[in-house]
Amino acid sequence: MEKSKRLIEWQKLYNEVRYSNRNDSQHSDLTPLKHQSEQNEEETFIGFQKRLFAFCIDSLILSILVLEIANFYLLFLLISLYYAGMTASPLRGTLGKMSIGAVVVDGDGNQITFIRSLLRFYAYFISSALCFLGYVMIFFDFQHKSLHDFLCKTYVVNRDVIDSNSSELVE
Repeated sequence: MEKSKRLIEWQKLYNEVRYSNRNDSQHSDLTPLKHQSEQNEEETFIGFQKRLFAFCIDSLILSILVLEIANFYLLFLLISLYYAGMTASPLRGTLGKMSIGAVVVDGDGNQITFIRSLLRFYAYFISSALCFLGYVMIFFDFQHKSLHDFLCKTYVVNRDVIDSNSSELVE
């Protein structure tokens, strides 16, 4: 599949910022310098602690449904529609993600579709079924992607960074 022009521009801007503080002697090394690049990555990609906080907020909101609805299947349907609908909406995230300033985007930085969002919600169960190792992956990936992000090819990024870059990346 051919990469879109917007994705190529976004990746170019990301790599310029990521590798901007290198000395000439370090150009052969592909790992970025830690002090500048980690700060920029943390500003771009949302890490584990913020995502956990967003999950807690969503859990508090959804606990109202749990108290009111006794039917498991209806409850599961409503929760999956909440996650999928909010993530696929122009808001690009649940209320918890909005509270931490995060959005869920695809590889091009665009809003994801409802089907991808629904599959991402179901992939949460795969991340959880593996003794939560799908979530532990966030610590080891430089883009802070969990297993369900890898499976659905999505990114959880800072809203401010993606909004400021989208004005520069529009064709």
